[in-house]
Amino acid sequence: MGFINKLSLFSALFCITLVSAQFEKGDMVANFGIGVGGYYASGSGYATKIPPIELSGEYFIMENLSIGGFIGGTKSEYEYRLGQNDYETINYNYFNIGTVGNYHFVNQEKFDVYAGVRLGYVGLTLKYDDDEIDDDIIDELDGRSSGILAGAHVGGRYFFTDQFAANAELGYGIAILKIGASYKF
Repeated sequence: MGFINKLSLFSALFCITLVSAQFEKGDMVANFGIGVGGYYASGSGYATKIPPIELSGEYFIMENLSIGGFIGGTKSEYEYRLGQNDYETINYNYFNIGTVGNYHFVNQEKFDVYAGVRLGYVGLTLKYDDDEIDDDIIDELDGRSSGILAGAHVGGRYFFTDQFAANAELGYGIAILKIGASYKF
């Protein structure tokens, strides 16, 4: 790395340290996100009826470390073929709840970039009308998928005002990508 590149990197890092932090110990932020690319009941034959939606909140225990919780859900539909011209609509309803922790690498006045982990529970309920759906079909359709949710993500926020921001997260949770808004208290 040449002298000019080192000087540029040093200058950028120095400027970042001079910018005031967006979050401080004791701050709270609420987030709302809509997911794209769900992990649950998606793929060929599935139709999303309610996209992945998540609400979360964070409390800053340090300037660069926050903890909190999340709650969310999504709904999909699948047309299961029972016979030649006999189909049954099966509704997949997912519900998530759990805790989240984030480390904020860039905590500036306008930008917040973080990585985090989540641990929680995923609940699944299937709804269908036909009496022809038995336990074997439920197993085939992965209809007993409730259990532990463990995931990781990277995300960022851009603040338009002191309180309101646009946010995005990429990772494993309710969706591959979530886009939404944040409000700082």
